[in-house]
Amino acid sequence: MWRDKWVIKYNFWKSRQKSLNLKNPQTLNEKINWLKLYDRRPIQTQCADKYEVRKYVEERIGEDYLVPLYFQTTNPDELIPENIPDIPCIIKANHDSSGGVFVHDKDTLDYAELRNNFKKRLKKNYYHSNKEWQYKNIVPELLSKNY
Repeated sequence: MWRDKWVIKYNFWKSRQKSLNLKNPQTLNEKINWLKLYDRRPIQTQCADKYEVRKYVEERIGEDYLVPLYFQTTNPDELIPENIPDIPCIIKANHDSSGGVFVHDKDTLDYAELRNNFKKRLKKNYYHSNKEWQYKNIVPELLSKNY
């Protein structure tokens, strides 16, 4: 945990040019960083995972509040025209921050480039780079859903 704390404090200083107050956090950013370090409940990981959070929403308020999910896979090689809907959608990784690909017309996609892009994205774990604990144990998957 000391390494996590060091990286989080360093990243905060690097982006804001001031020290991070973890003993008595006052600002929203300080409180978020405190949570990154000290709130390690499983719900944090479930809500960070764009697929697993769907189960949470469905259990709490019902599936009517979920955006339709068209496709799910752990294998980017399954990104083929047959698995993409004929209507506009977004393809994204369940653990990623940004990086989604909006599909307006699946017939215009460069599928080789799409698969390569997502092969790289599936290898990234935000815990390792930013010490965001909630991402540490997410199993990377690809989702295609309505936007």
